Amino acid sequence: WQVPATATIPAILCSADRSRLQAWKSHQQAGPCQILAKPFSGDQLWTAVTTALTLAPLRSRAVGE
Repeated sequence: WQVPATATIPAILCSADRSRLQAWKSHQQAGPCQILAKPFSGDQLWTAVTTALTLAPLRSRAVGE
C-alpha cells in the first residue's frame, strides 16, 4: 500500500493498543515507519525521531536507484 511518492517519508506510529501494533508490524513492508508503544519515554521518542531523520536521506537514495 505504499505510494512511491511518499515511500521515503519517515513516520512514527505511537499507540497504546499493543495487539494492533503487533498485527500492523507483522504486515508492514520494509519502510520508513517506526513503532512506539505507549507509554514511552522522552528518550525513546528522541531516539525514534533522530533515527528517522538520519535514515531518511539513505532511504531516498535507495529508492531513487
